[in-house]
Amino acid sequence: MSFSKLVAHFRDKEDFPIQIDEIVSWLTSNGFQDEISFYPVEMDSKTLRGVMTQYTRRDGVYGEPKLITDILYPKSANACWERMICCKELMHLFDTPLEKTKTSEQIDKLTSSLTSPAGKDSSPDYFAEGIAIYRALLLLAPIEIIERLRPHYDTGAKQDYDIALFLRIPEHYIGFLFSSAYMRIAHGLLGLQKIVDIETKTGS
Repeated sequence: MSFSKLVAHFRDKEDFPIQIDEIVSWLTSNGFQDEISFYPVEMDSKTLRGVMTQYTRRDGVYGEPKLITDILYPKSANACWERMICCKELMHLFDTPLEKTKTSEQIDKLTSSLTSPAGKDSSPDYFAEGIAIYRALLLLAPIEIIERLRPHYDTGAKQDYDIALFLRIPEHYIGFLFSSAYMRIAHGLLGLQKIVDIETKTGS
């Protein structure tokens, strides 16, 4: 199962916003994980938004191993940021083994890169953070609905706030969703064209 199949599942959806529970249901029913849980915690959302942990659990000595994902998000986040953060962390289920952090040293290095004003490094796990954001946007704001909204956005009939409220995503991302750069990246992630020189400009 690829990411494009997940996107296709929501492509013709008419009622918005897309619910995080719907995404979780698809992921678990298609074997990506057995259980996915979300936990609001005290976290400085200005420097770090969301943490995902994956592990295997056995319920009983002879129980079958279950694939578990726990996602932590700042309890101070508003509804739109909570949805975006949780969806972005879910998208790490599509990371390749090379893109996953496995040791405490890797986690510390990634966290430092993400929270540093200088930011940026060239490691696969850092690159995966940007891709996860794009994937979350593709799910919560499918390109089909963006194209339907574009005439209203271009004429000013719908403002950033109106679109954000309709999709229930942070207003921070709305301008980017209507840019040619986003469409190029979106098509690349869906396998419609090659991704060239993607730069993570949307933050983590």
